[in-house]
Amino acid sequence: ITKKFTVSAAGRFEQYSDFGNTMNGKLASRYKISDNLSLRGSISSGFRAPSLAQLYSNSTFTDIVAGQAIDKIIAKNNSPITRELGIPALKQEVSTNAGLGFTAKIEAFSLTVDGYYVQIKDRIVLTGAFYSDDDIIAEELTKLNIGAAQFFTNAVNTTSKGMDAILAYSTMFSGKQTLKFSLAANFNNMVIDKIYTNDKLQGKEDTYFGLREQYFLLASAPRSKVNFGID
Repeated sequence: ITKKFTVSAAGRFEQYSDFGNTMNGKLASRYKISDNLSLRGSISSGFRAPSLAQLYSNSTFTDIVAGQAIDKIIAKNNSPITRELGIPALKQEVSTNAGLGFTAKIEAFSLTVDGYYVQIKDRIVLTGAFYSDDDIIAEELTKLNIGAAQFFTNAVNTTSKGMDAILAYSTMFSGKQTLKFSLAANFNNMVIDKIYTNDKLQGKEDTYFGLREQYFLLASAPRSKVNFGID
């Protein structure tokens, strides 16, 4: 737009045989306040189709529950036991992303700080275990000689907010050698906005996606991470 103000835009179109079409875009901008200070920001949308493993994984494993060995199954998405419980066909995850930050340079030091916001809808997660005493799928589990079943499903909406910061210092020695120090930090917080259920799962929310599964999801990204490097 001007020597100090730039704007960029990008678009992406994809066609999935299983999930239809998706159009995603990104708009970004940068404003140069001075030679040593610039502001930048962006907003974009995202899309992720279910993976092959999430769609077709059908594995049996042995777990220890209260001291007892129990065979469990992660049932594929289109299996009869999955549909019997009312788990719907998997669909794509969609996201909205935004970021705002600045870059600065003071002599041999450089600093970048960026805040971000990521909202994911219809996030795919693994449910808790439905055991052989379940009133809907007990008969199916008995036929399979399985003690419990879990499923992949579009269960939740999440929002993540955080900040990335990188401080770097560069110096020369012996006339031609470069020594660089960097300190990078990330601070992140994820919250679960909504949990989806259906009529067949009424009263089974603690099994479907209870506190245990929620804590696993929230712990998938660390609250803070710091790296120090010398090059």
